[in-house]
Amino acid sequence: MRTTSIMPLLLLLLTGGAAAQSPPRQTLPPPVIAAQNELFAECRGYGGRPSAMAEFITSGDLNGDGTTDHILSVQGLNCEGAASALCAGQACPLQVFLSGPSGFRRAYAENVHAWELDRAASPPVLTAMWLPSHCGQRPRTRDGCRARYTIAGQSVTEVGARAGAATAPQEPQPRQQQQAGVPGAGAAATWQLRPVQGRGNAAMTTGPGVVAGFALVCNGPAPIAVFTLRARPPAGQTVVAFAFPSGRIDAPIAPLQGAAPNVWYADLSASRLPRLLAGNDATVPLLINGGRQGTLSLTGSTAVIRSALAPCYRF
Repeated sequence: MRTTSIMPLLLLLLTGGAAAQSPPRQTLPPPVIAAQNELFAECRGYGGRPSAMAEFITSGDLNGDGTTDHILSVQGLNCEGAASALCAGQACPLQVFLSGPSGFRRAYAENVHAWELDRAASPPVLTAMWLPSHCGQRPRTRDGCRARYTIAGQSVTEVGARAGAATAPQEPQPRQQQQAGVPGAGAAATWQLRPVQGRGNAAMTTGPGVVAGFALVCNGPAPIAVFTLRARPPAGQTVVAFAFPSGRIDAPIAPLQGAAPNVWYADLSASRLPRLLAGNDATVPLLINGGRQGTLSLTGSTAVIRSALAPCYRF
């Protein structure tokens, strides 16, 4: 089955052009370079081949002092051949480096399952998220727990903590053997119908956990699902499972020829998956090789998926 001809534009639509390239070169302060080198060395120590994706380093003036600060997220580090080596229970190291009069300080370091940064808030707010098994004493819901942190000066302070208590940097925990998914960060994602030159339209959305992007598109007469992953899966068969109330649908995935190492696809020619994704369910849990990744939103999916796959799939 040929799949390469539609990929360049499809990848741009899925990831804004970041899937097949590393982050742009920038001048990083010594503490960030040292942390990056340590992570690369750790990946190689597990037999992996490290490469930075666009989301590995997030930069911007976070504390308002006019100097660029940096957030380093291992979720953006592709450790090919040892994808889970750097994460404890799939909770991956997140580090925040803030500038100050004496240089840069690592103000926050912790393993998290997901995170987001609200730059519009004043001061900026960092939200970290964990699965229930990693919540400790934090209040939790069925999906897990979260903590919100404000950024000021060279401190990252948890919202609701006692006055004057800043978050002390912690060493990210080493890899552990337990396997857990990440919380359903994709629950609020929306589906979009995007044109693919010469191939009609693709139904696209963002995904939870290690699935950064998810798309359904016709590749000639065959419907395929395209997964843009935050890390390349380990060697061996990889199966993405959709746990619908009516039954589980397994979709074995394989590397997409001619695409970046983190872009995989599934042939849906004989699958009920498109029909169920375009059905009446609001969400569906997503698993990879049995590890829960979170919840995929299906809000607004029906019309988008039916339109995208109309030329190649019978609903």
